[in-house]
Amino acid sequence: MVCIRHAVPARTAARLLALPAALIVIFLHAAGAAAATFAFYAPWDARSAPSLAAHAAAIDWFAPAWISVTGPADTLRVNIDPPARAALAGLGHAPAVMPVVQNAALGAWDGTNAAALLASPSRRTALLDQLEPILASAGASGVMFDFEDLPASAQPDYLAFLGEARRRYAARRWPVAAAVPADDADWNLAAYGRTADYVVLMAYDEHWTSSPPGPIASRRWFSSGVHEAVAAVPPDKLVIGLASYAYDWPAGASARPISAPDAKARAGQAGASARRDAASGEMTIAYADGGKVHTVWISDAAASRGEIAASRRLGVRNFALWRLGSEDPAIWAALR
Repeated sequence: MVCIRHAVPARTAARLLALPAALIVIFLHAAGAAAATFAFYAPWDARSAPSLAAHAAAIDWFAPAWISVTGPADTLRVNIDPPARAALAGLGHAPAVMPVVQNAALGAWDGTNAAALLASPSRRTALLDQLEPILASAGASGVMFDFEDLPASAQPDYLAFLGEARRRYAARRWPVAAAVPADDADWNLAAYGRTADYVVLMAYDEHWTSSPPGPIASRRWFSSGVHEAVAAVPPDKLVIGLASYAYDWPAGASARPISAPDAKARAGQAGASARRDAASGEMTIAYADGGKVHTVWISDAAASRGEIAASRRLGVRNFALWRLGSEDPAIWAALR
């Protein structure tokens, strides 16, 4: 999608400290768990399907944003794009498919209507009824829910919905995953860990399209979020989401999400020199275009290597890439 994820103000450091004893126990439990790599897919980006075809062997769970539910009538939109189907069909060994269901349309989150849907047991049941044949026809082996911009009051209803989905789809052996934001006190990570089969921590967008320019995930911000998640979510359920894209902020305007390779190429074309930011490990560039100064931040493979290493030291074995088509190609070696 046009990246519409967003962050919220940082919490105090005291809320983010994990107990060392708990981390030791978690690490020991994680040591025997199988590792899994999830890869998000954007059907609106023509580069997504070629990336899937090229890197499928490194992907355990393919997570395409194929389904959305929005509006007061819980309107479902399904876009199972032919390029993805063709890419999957051409693979000797395809990854398991876990379609992503979002409360987003036309680049905007619909938190208000999603909250109303979640508050109604009958509407929750109707949505799960509608989704089941869609998922089956898509060849799904699981489902991920990515509901964002929810009011705090909707949290208990969302947890109830995820529990209902998990019970409903157990007969098909479909695991239910939930994408959750980092650095948001409204989201009780332990409760999500008890309810879902996988909890995907979106450990990116510390700065986002409508924020001032800044790193996509500084090291301290990322580490704090991962520490909190590791202390709250069972290690076999926890998945750390990694950014592999860039934001380009024109002065005084919102950023445009672009791919990591495009961002580096743009700097070269403008004759600008990039520097590695010590606080985040990311690349940052300033260049001028048409008399306007642009600030670019790039979450590339070098930044991700540090995040992966830090997460693995805490016993994390599962990672999710946001996203196919925008990634720095070297990220695949880092994930291996």
